[in-house]
Amino acid sequence: MPFSGLLVLDKPYGMASFKAVHLLKRRFRWQKVGHVGTLDPLATGVLPICIGKATKLIPYLMERHKRYEALIRLGLETRTQDREGDVISFNRGINFPSLQDIEMALEAFRGETEQVPPMYSALRYKGRRLYEWAREGMEMPREPRKIRIYEITCLAYSYPFVRMDVTCGRGTYIRTLAADIGRNLDTGGHLWALKRLCVGECTIENALAWDKLMSMERGEIEPYLIPMGDILSFLPAVRISQKHKVAMSQGRSFVLTDPQEKLTLEETAVLRIQDRDGEFLGLGGIAACYKRGSGFEICIKPALVVPPATL
Repeated sequence: MPFSGLLVLDKPYGMASFKAVHLLKRRFRWQKVGHVGTLDPLATGVLPICIGKATKLIPYLMERHKRYEALIRLGLETRTQDREGDVISFNRGINFPSLQDIEMALEAFRGETEQVPPMYSALRYKGRRLYEWAREGMEMPREPRKIRIYEITCLAYSYPFVRMDVTCGRGTYIRTLAADIGRNLDTGGHLWALKRLCVGECTIENALAWDKLMSMERGEIEPYLIPMGDILSFLPAVRISQKHKVAMSQGRSFVLTDPQEKLTLEETAVLRIQDRDGEFLGLGGIAACYKRGSGFEICIKPALVVPPATL
């Protein structure tokens, strides 16, 4: 029977994210597999793997915050912004930042800032990936993009290495952050090592090691699989009747009168839709809200319909 759910993988060093997906599809004969948030080959840590119908939930998981432990090497700037690239500039020994300098530099990146995506990335320009242009020695224009750094802390510092803890939003390149911090300190810098500690509720503590996963048989994986209904547990849920369940399955909007769950327009941009037994039916949004005397009605428009899961 087909699987549907999410595995939290601890990606090993030296393996590209797409390679991990390819090997898992081949090893376990899964037809649909996708990952949430790309990790470069030199990075390790949390790589959520969605299987089967759970691949439909990837866009919603992509919005979750991510936390990293990163090691920056100051004094050298590289073409790829990590230790695998050619050195393009180096600190000539004039500037050796203090711990206070480091902490001030990190603080400058906290909150909403702009970041220019690196040339060695999978973003597209004129139909080609940026890294394809870069490998031909070409530099293409890139527009700065808004990113958000929720937390950034220095864990340890001994020149030339800075170890930091970073919690950030979608679209943040830690390689680029490392290079920008190096420029801010007037030393140059690049990413030496990176470990992702979490993607939303998927943490390194509940991640499955690659070697262990690849040694398992297909039937042994189910206990490690997060079911469809639990993957988006961070979203508010509403339970609906059989009549509304039929409308939901057909992708039609429906109206709930005084739902048991307390919902507000501000906190319910996306809702998990469940039947009376708690079975996950998909996702919906509030299209309209009406007051009816002391109560209210809400019109829910399905955003994603998921047939009953088969595990």
